[in-house]
Amino acid sequence: MRGKVYALCATPPTIEKPIVGPRSVCFQSPRLRRAPLLRGLAVALILGSVAAQADDYFSKVDRDGDGRVSLPEFLERMSFAFRQMDVNRNDVLEPHEQHIPDAPTITLAQHHERFTAQFTRQDADGNGSLSPAELLAPPR
Repeated sequence: MRGKVYALCATPPTIEKPIVGPRSVCFQSPRLRRAPLLRGLAVALILGSVAAQADDYFSKVDRDGDGRVSLPEFLERMSFAFRQMDVNRNDVLEPHEQHIPDAPTITLAQHHERFTAQFTRQDADGNGSLSPAELLAPPR
């Protein structure tokens, strides 16, 4: 086959049948012809899993199950790590309680102030609560 470009679409021993085009010859196996279907199935499973995780996260933040996240619910969830790190339970994260060397001291009130501002930025429609889309959107 002079003038043809050879492309190997599968590695031995799966080479079974050459596919000849106008300027190329490609060896492809039935297994590779099914690959797009398998890739599509894998993507669907992954996306389904991501959607389920997003719903699960939203339901964990939406404590009263009303389909929206209020500011108190948001602050409660966003303060989980703060409370875990506050070893002496004085509502102050001191440098020795944080994972960052030489971190500044931060109070729970300051923490809530920062996340209240974040909540306000995420509340795109300004109705005072976060929908699933607003909660799961990238930070603004």
